[in-house]
Amino acid sequence: MDTETWFCSKFREDLKKPVLMVGAGGIGCELIKGLGLSGFKNVHVIDLDTIDVSNLNRQFLFRKEHVGKSKAEVASNAILQKFPDMNIKWHHASVFDPEFGADYIATFAVVFNALDNARARNHVNRLCIAKSIPLIDAGTSGYLGQCKPILPTMSQCYECTPQLRDENRTYPGCTIRNTPSEPIHCIVWAKFLFNQLFSEVDAHEEISPNEKDPEAEENGTDVTSTTGFENDENLKNGVAKVTISQKNDATNNENGKEAVLGTTSDLRHFAEVECKYDAAKIFNRVFVTDINTLLKMDSLWKTRPKPTPLTFDASLELGISQVTDFNPHQEWSLAQNMVAFAVSLANITKKYEAKKVVGQILTWDKDDNDSMTFVYAATNIRAHIFDIHQTLPFEIKSMAGRIITAIASTNAIVAAMAVVEAIKIVRDQKDQLRLCYLYDEPNGLGKFISNTELDPPMPTCRACAPVRRSSYVVNMDQMTLSELSKVVLIGSCSMHEPDVSNNLSGNIIISSEGDIPETFMAKTLSEANIKNGEVFDCSDFNQNYDFLLTLYHDEKLGPSEFLIGDGKGLKKEAESSAHRLENGDPAKPSRKRQFSTNDNEDSESKKPKIH
Repeated sequence: MDTETWFCSKFREDLKKPVLMVGAGGIGCELIKGLGLSGFKNVHVIDLDTIDVSNLNRQFLFRKEHVGKSKAEVASNAILQKFPDMNIKWHHASVFDPEFGADYIATFAVVFNALDNARARNHVNRLCIAKSIPLIDAGTSGYLGQCKPILPTMSQCYECTPQLRDENRTYPGCTIRNTPSEPIHCIVWAKFLFNQLFSEVDAHEEISPNEKDPEAEENGTDVTSTTGFENDENLKNGVAKVTISQKNDATNNENGKEAVLGTTSDLRHFAEVECKYDAAKIFNRVFVTDINTLLKMDSLWKTRPKPTPLTFDASLELGISQVTDFNPHQEWSLAQNMVAFAVSLANITKKYEAKKVVGQILTWDKDDNDSMTFVYAATNIRAHIFDIHQTLPFEIKSMAGRIITAIASTNAIVAAMAVVEAIKIVRDQKDQLRLCYLYDEPNGLGKFISNTELDPPMPTCRACAPVRRSSYVVNMDQMTLSELSKVVLIGSCSMHEPDVSNNLSGNIIISSEGDIPETFMAKTLSEANIKNGEVFDCSDFNQNYDFLLTLYHDEKLGPSEFLIGDGKGLKKEAESSAHRLENGDPAKPSRKRQFSTNDNEDSESKKPKIH
């Protein structure tokens, strides 16, 4: 009997089968090393990313001189120096490129997902399903890790399991602007504030109260404010007057609309032109004026604690020049946060002004000290105002950067798991495949690593079920066809180039060919005669993928907000989603406010879920 050993010729021949590795970052570096050490000979690598200085502490194939170079190229060349007999073909490209479609995937014996975002992982998952190619998905989150072999039609695919639950747990714009209840809401708001002041303008990143929010309109009032500085002493400090204009007063309502507080251009204009990025005035604008505006929205505070405006303490300015970096592992006092806000704002403004000279803008960077300090301070000041517990700077960086602290040893262990499962696949021992977990503490049996048999496919999976379906709840009176394509189909459903037609009439409403007029794409779903409960055929040629989409209407949602499902009982789910962090793990309960949560999870949900 030919045993599984490198001394057996059949075993060595099996290892010559071509494999594809998508991603050459933290896990990818460890993975390609493991493939080389295990005897794999033919490896293709795809990665569009370039090496950043922040990668050097854990992606061991990269050095300082490699910063700015292709990860796929540098990782491949590093391994070839150790294993020159390997045949490695690298691609500094996006896995979404048409050349890496289903036919390309079909040329490999196994595909590895070493990616850090759900959309790309979904894409590769669907390509493998289309051609029945085994996929091994590897992921880590701090000290947690998971290696999941996927056999299309035989075992659960990547989208069968609750990997996509963060899509159900999006944070509605009105929650970010008006009613934050958890630290993550304040973090998102702080990042949006940075972008509105210094980066690319995005209408979806509004941070100031919006009188059009459904909850704000409940009492029949429009909340608007004036932003001039001519006639009021308070306005010189950035505190704008708050006025209420009745809806039945057309003149007042129109005037109010012209001066709505907090439009993106308004805030940028206020900062650049009216106050010259004066820290105290910007502080009072967003933490006094905007909060007072919110307090006028009575319907928001019927069941919620009211926020408390916070005015900038001018006396703190005396010590601003002497401020040094704060300890990121210690909670900052309110005074420290105020000073940090002013100091970082001043430093960022200098960088922004330098960029403007050459026609550029700033981009938020989690590894830039001033950018992170600004978000630290703004997050905790807003949390203080809404009586939400403070968050350590180090924790904020983890969430704000949309990352969980990467641990090199975790990457190495999970990559080794993936190589072991790949050997089983190329040797046609698929009945021995195991779903492997790495824990951050011993489980009930005292083990850090456990494994289970592969589960069968979910019959309702939108990626691998015989009939693929998905339902979304949107506001048909506000969401446009363009938003439906970008937010729902591309953003949430992870499609690349969607084509959509009515299931009954066959009328095309979205086309990947770009042949639909922009004027039509700008129409709301209602204006396009889309009715509640209608079904649409959605397809993506590049992914070799199609599914049925049912759309439902909810007038309480905003133009780019949605719920997943048919809408029955999902409002509560969307709201409770705010009580979890971006990586899907339960958030720490507030020390100041307590919310009822349901902790009754089944055994499957208690396994580590790595995104």
